[in-house]
Amino acid sequence: MRTCHEDLSAWAATQAALIRQHRLAEADLDHLAKGLETMSRSVRRELVSRLAVLVAHLLKWSHQPDRRSKRWAATIKGQRLEIEGLLEESPSLTAGLTESLARADPQAVAWATAETGLAETTFPPACPFRADQVLAPAFLPE
Repeated sequence: MRTCHEDLSAWAATQAALIRQHRLAEADLDHLAKGLETMSRSVRRELVSRLAVLVAHLLKWSHQPDRRSKRWAATIKGQRLEIEGLLEESPSLTAGLTESLARADPQAVAWATAETGLAETTFPPACPFRADQVLAPAFLPE
């Protein structure tokens, strides 16, 4: 049997087959557990990353009203839809949404700073938006 380090796809297919056949004694349970933990962290990282992109665009929207564009609006809408999909697939992420937003904020500020040319101190020291605002389809800061 191949290991997860030799051929991940073949290993995963074999592990799935063993589990379906209730042959747990033959399954690579340690690596399966680690893989599941990695998947969980990956989904959380994706949520934080998407929140960072969304918040960066909301910050740009609020701090550069003269530069607002359809592209920014499309990015905001697209990220909201992707986040909505993540939360539908993994509803447990909703409980930690405020924490995820706080984790996303420094990255959002860094992107907004780089993309606008504004000083980092232009932006609030903590995310100025609540999670419900960030995800609300009609919310755009003024």
